[in-house]
Formats: sequence, structure tokens, C-alpha cells
Amino acid sequence: MLVKDREKFGFGRRVRREILYSSLIGSAPMVVCSTASELSEMVKTLLTAPVLIGYYTVILGIFTLVSILILKARFRSPSYNHMMRQIHVFLQNIGGSLLMAFRAALGAMIGFLLMWGYQDPDTMNLSGVFTTASYAMMTLSVCIMLAWMDEALRAPHAMTRYS
Repeated sequence: MLVKDREKFGFGRRVRREILYSSLIGSAPMVVCSTASELSEMVKTLLTAPVLIGYYTVILGIFTLVSILILKARFRSPSYNHMMRQIHVFLQNIGGSLLMAFRAALGAMIGFLLMWGYQDPDTMNLSGVFTTASYAMMTLSVCIMLAWMDEALRAPHAMTRYS
């Protein structure tokens, strides 16, 4: 009897993993900031430009399209199948760019929240902390979704595997 193997989403594990990755990418560089202006400049450096976010989104879209083609399409030509797999492998290596940009942004927000009270306590207020924390939560949810999508697209046949 064939039973479909169901992989659990593991939301708590994903949240912890994304916070850890984001902290290492975006928060760790802020430790070396010694003034409020350096902290501000580091945050601006870590936040990705909107033009790059658009470019990364296009790359992710192409990666998704190729993954869907590999999953759903059955081509008769072995050379075409091989070419599609090569394109998929190539896009696997660059497909996580959008995820990395969002992880850096999340890390920058976490680092800013941690360092704000230490570097510039005079400007710290509840409204600013709440706004930054809200943006961080939204960014965390995008990171979780992109990480799941990245895992699913890297091995499109793994999602329909039976044991």
C-alpha cells in the first residue's frame, strides 16, 4: 500500500531558523557600530534597494516557472529534459537572492532594535519600537514563505514522492 509521505511545515522551527540566519547576516555587523550615525549608515547599507528587490523577484519568478515546468511537463526529448534540469540547477544557485535580501533586512531591523537603546537612548520611543517591530514581523513572515518556497522549488519532485 502506498501512503503519501507528509512533511510538516514546522512553523516554530522555521521561525527560529530565519531569526538566526537573519541575525547572523544583518544584526552581527551592527555590533561594530560605535555611534548612532554609524548605526544608521549600517542599516541603510543592509536594506536592499527597491530596484534590486524587483530584479530578485524576476529571478524568483523565472525559477518558479522552470520548477513548475520540470514538475508538470513531460517532454519526449532527453536533450530538452537535460537542458531544463541544467537551467534549474543554475537558477537554484541564484534563486535565493530575494530570500537573502529579506534576511539581511530582517537582521538589520533586529540589530537596530537591539542597538537603538544602547547607541541612541534619547531618541528611542515606544511608537518607533512598535513600528520597527511590526515591520520586522512582516519581513519575518516573508522570509518564512520564501524559505519554504526555496526548499520546495529546489526539489520539485520531492513534494509528490511516495514511500
